[in-house]
Amino acid sequence: MKNLIPKLIITTVIIFFTIFSCKKSQDSNLTFKELDSKLVEKVVEKYNLKEFYEKTQEKEQILIINLLKSSSSFYKEVSSELDIQSTRKTSRNDDNIVIYSIPFKGNTERMLVLKNQIIGDVQVKIAEFLLDRTLESDEVGFIRTKTNKNEVFLTNFNSGFKEIKNINSKNDSGTIKTFSTDCAGNHGGTGFCQREPNEKISDCYKAEVDEFCSDFASCAGLLYWQVHILILGSCSCSATQCPN
Repeated sequence: MKNLIPKLIITTVIIFFTIFSCKKSQDSNLTFKELDSKLVEKVVEKYNLKEFYEKTQEKEQILIINLLKSSSSFYKEVSSELDIQSTRKTSRNDDNIVIYSIPFKGNTERMLVLKNQIIGDVQVKIAEFLLDRTLESDEVGFIRTKTNKNEVFLTNFNSGFKEIKNINSKNDSGTIKTFSTDCAGNHGGTGFCQREPNEKISDCYKAEVDEFCSDFASCAGLLYWQVHILILGSCSCSATQCPN
């Protein structure tokens, strides 16, 4: 009996770590299919999406490589690590904006994001983000965002609680129009673009997250690449003033 006790303890420990490891593995791969259907509907409606995190074809992947080579701020640093064939695409119904989400080979927790505008037959880069995500569960974790304007911020999520901390800030006011809110009196402007005058991307992101995070399911969804990337996309261009 005495010899059995250590064996039982060892077996219990092994089982515990096996279960824990499996859970961590499952949690670290939050996919589009795992998004709550009501949350998907909310995202598609809010951003008026035509395509939401759809697979790309080979012809478009070649275009993406050429875009990266010609205009990416991060391509030289990460080119050998990118999994171009797994690139996902998000586009909208009422403008020529397209967002490409490019994962890293063997690493579901790193993503390069390109936001482009289609002008005729040409795509022009508007913004670029390098993202790193660390998850403890599907409700707890953080995402580090680095922009092509060298703004870096860390977003912590904990079961609906969120905290956004600037690591390196840089204003990027560009030619943003002067106004305060959208037609409903919310942050940003009317349409997809939400960044206000002289506003940092991180500040815009915080305001948009606060508006998006209206319930627990919405808050939990912020850890998913698809949702995080869309909010970043809306904060990387000048908002449109509400007409009088």
